[in-house]
Amino acid sequence: MVANLRQSHGRKPVVILLGGSSARECTVSEAAWASQIRRRSGIIVVTYNAGSKHRTYSEDLALVKLLPRRGGTLLRIGVNLGRWRLSFG
Repeated sequence: MVANLRQSHGRKPVVILLGGSSARECTVSEAAWASQIRRRSGIIVVTYNAGSKHRTYSEDLALVKLLPRRGGTLLRIGVNLGRWRLSFG
């Protein structure tokens, strides 16, 4: 995902979902999620569901630091009890 974003020079806004397995399971597909955002907002975006089982907040932060520095990127971070305990328990 990070490599794709670094090579992409598109002007579309990017929406990235970070979180645990709950975040991973909350979208059907990236294309369907992007379509839903377009229908509700009128904005065409590129979406990445980067939710992953057992990833900690520290690992998410490391991933965020690798993202290209450009405008138009929105991060959504999922929080749930299991993930909180994994990171800080």
